[in-house]
Amino acid sequence: MLNDTTGTKIISLYDSLDTGYFSKDSLLCTSQVHSSSTFGVAGNPMVYSVRGDNMITIILISSFIVFLFSTTHSGEFFKQQFKHLFFSRPADADTSTDSVSGFKRFLPFIIAVYCLLLGISSYLWCRENITEDFIYDDHFIVVSLLSTTFLGYFLGKWIIQAFVNRVFFGSKKTLHWLWITCFLATSSAILIYPIVLLQVYFDLSMKNALICFVFILILNKLLTFYKCWLIFFKQNGLFLQTFLYFCALEIIPLLAFGGLWIMIVNLLKVNF
Repeated sequence: MLNDTTGTKIISLYDSLDTGYFSKDSLLCTSQVHSSSTFGVAGNPMVYSVRGDNMITIILISSFIVFLFSTTHSGEFFKQQFKHLFFSRPADADTSTDSVSGFKRFLPFIIAVYCLLLGISSYLWCRENITEDFIYDDHFIVVSLLSTTFLGYFLGKWIIQAFVNRVFFGSKKTLHWLWITCFLATSSAILIYPIVLLQVYFDLSMKNALICFVFILILNKLLTFYKCWLIFFKQNGLFLQTFLYFCALEIIPLLAFGGLWIMIVNLLKVNF
């Protein structure tokens, strides 16, 4: 403030800021500084990114820990299953070793991780090919619902297979088949884990990811078909029954799950 020694005139610097060159400067103009409605410009909201989602990161880190501990404490079980993958062995050989007990402890966590990885990958596919707008603002809720759908598919299929196998083939072969299916599911989960990592953090194209998933699915089904024939039908020389069993308890549940998955996605997306 400038003050005349005679006391006749006082010039305020703040009064001059509201006029002239500084009148359009929000940092210097006092009338705009004290007005919250005119100070600053609202920025655009940040676009959601899967790689920046803390819950997705926690799931992927937890998946790595589960795979690490399961392979460490159940290495003997995986070694035996892989060793006897392409030839038959006694039905009670899988339950006579102590390696199964270590695998049992980690089996629920492995199945949960497997379903979560499939849920994340299917969610990424939905965002790119179907829609980015879902009825839930929290993206983790959508991932959880899709993962629950996969969990229901696996549990439902295994329960039906256990019932049918126990009725027609006995408890020993049923248990043998259960460990084979769990081993194949675990192997598939380990194989798709790096694919999901590449999708989330390295922008792997959906076309290449889909090719990898289809290859893993086909490999899984071929091994399932072969072990089905090896365990249940080889001794009787029945090969046609293997196709009937495989179509009824593998292909039809998979097709039914595909239709259910499409229906759930249509319910989750926002229909304009």
